[in-house]
Amino acid sequence: MAATKKPRKRRAKKVFKKPATHKTIPCNFRMLPEWSHVRGREKEKKKAGVYHGSFFHDIPAFGRSCWVVLGEIDIDFGAHCDRGNISEREVVEACVNYLNLPPPRKKYAKRQPQPPYGKLELYKYYVKEEDPGTNKTRVQILLITDQRKNKNFWREGVMR
Repeated sequence: MAATKKPRKRRAKKVFKKPATHKTIPCNFRMLPEWSHVRGREKEKKKAGVYHGSFFHDIPAFGRSCWVVLGEIDIDFGAHCDRGNISEREVVEACVNYLNLPPPRKKYAKRQPQPPYGKLELYKYYVKEEDPGTNKTRVQILLITDQRKNKNFWREGVMR
């Protein structure tokens, strides 16, 4: 009898693409409560975003090696778009590049620290209203991350 080979499991391919720009623009996540639509819970704990529960069929490795996170950031488009020939998407990409930077290494530490949100890639973004007091625009972003569970986001990614 001839020995038969066991079929190998296919590994999920990474989806991450090269960003459109290598610039970084300082920005931070807008901290959100777990249930943002429920009123009267302003004193609750807040986190940077929430794992999305929908199935994204156009992301080949979704649910195996990458997950989608919904978050909000504040960007001053006027200061960045008026200065040069930089598009709205490139400004958002530059903010995502800034969020991907790891924190500075502590004194006497040997290992390089990891980025706090995992490796992020921009999937989609939606420009919302502008705050008249600060001239910053609220941008709702969908990000692809490589971490299924992160302490900075509500819930955890769904395995498919």
